[in-house]
Amino acid sequence: MLQLLNVGEAIAFSPYRPERLFCILDMNAVLADLGPDIDALYANEIGSCVRNKCQDVLRRLGDCVKATLIGFKHDVVSSISTNVFSGGGFHHLISYVLNYIGNLTDYSESLNLLLEDGNREDTVLFSPDLNEVSEEDDVSGSLMSPYFQSLISILECNLEDKSKLYKDDSLLHLFLMNNIHYMAQKVKSCELRTILRDEWIRKQNGKFRQHAMNYERATWSSILSLLGDEGIHNTGSNSISKTLLKERLQSSYVSFEEVYESQTGWLIPDKQLREDLRISTSQKVIPAYRSFVGRYTCYLEEKNIKYSADDLQNHLFDLFERSPRSLHNFHRKANTVPMAKQTFFFIDRTYKEVLDNDVRPRKNLHAFISNAYPPPFIQVMDVFTNYQPLDQESANCKPLDQEFAKMDLGSSSSASKLSVWDEATLSSYNNTSNSTG
Repeated sequence: MLQLLNVGEAIAFSPYRPERLFCILDMNAVLADLGPDIDALYANEIGSCVRNKCQDVLRRLGDCVKATLIGFKHDVVSSISTNVFSGGGFHHLISYVLNYIGNLTDYSESLNLLLEDGNREDTVLFSPDLNEVSEEDDVSGSLMSPYFQSLISILECNLEDKSKLYKDDSLLHLFLMNNIHYMAQKVKSCELRTILRDEWIRKQNGKFRQHAMNYERATWSSILSLLGDEGIHNTGSNSISKTLLKERLQSSYVSFEEVYESQTGWLIPDKQLREDLRISTSQKVIPAYRSFVGRYTCYLEEKNIKYSADDLQNHLFDLFERSPRSLHNFHRKANTVPMAKQTFFFIDRTYKEVLDNDVRPRKNLHAFISNAYPPPFIQVMDVFTNYQPLDQESANCKPLDQEFAKMDLGSSSSASKLSVWDEATLSSYNNTSNSTG
């Protein structure tokens, strides 16, 4: 028995290592539970040395626990970094301390017993900011509550200090948003919630949302200003300067590409938070870009528009994956689906004209479309322009609504699908049309 107690004493005298605390607490709890049995087993005078040794080891284990708690708190206070935490994700200190505290709350009963056996000075030593925690605030009734509250307060200050190392305001706010959100979620999911209370969680939720807004402002306000109407008019006139307009659009592309290249290398570990910020950003940037390009389309050439709104939308959803990318070699693909939406009313009107009036559409509609839209739509208009009323039962003609339902205007093989009649019928019709003038 003495040999077993000697092991406990050796552990109590071992060098400070915070990760040993939980083993020491387990050992202390087991030995405290065995205390009555040891007293009964060694009740005679000869056994007094064993009883005394047991009490001495318990006291030393308790002192070791208190020293470890104080040492751990000192480590958090003195954890000063001179290097920026790359990517803006969860800082390892924040996750380590919160996991450590979360595990400690499972030992609250044992820790409270140790503090009850000690002096009130112990709790003051644990919490030098004890005067900041009122009795009304401490609803848990735990003697360890001031320690936990003080440790969280120190962690918040430490986090703020680490954020000041960032020179990029966008990354600074992203870092604080990530870590404050992580702290709030971690506290919410463990026993710390009863100690820090829901009010603390609500306050942290407000803080991380504010940092999310500050991130958006720091990152996107300059790009959004480029997509405004100011500064693109000729001097002393209300007319639009095409040169200034093109320069403004190109500047917005350069700025977007810089953001993309840097922020695809940043990280938001929480999936829901990552999606929420992407969506929020998209709701601000995409409508502004779409509106700007839409307002000034008549002043721009196709080559001036490097990205479609859908392109930008997709690129925004590449951000915060910690996978750096570049858009320098990006080439916009022809996107016929949005154009289909834009011109569908022309096609629909012509289609109705064909079916309802049974007459050939006007030739100038084909010319209008061919000047504005890509080959697939020219193929569509060819169908209408060359339409000859035939009996629907004819082997050479198929109902238009069935054929249009089969068309895939967004595919590379669109043109091959847009011929409704066989070549012989079209050739015959064209010859007839040409001969009649």
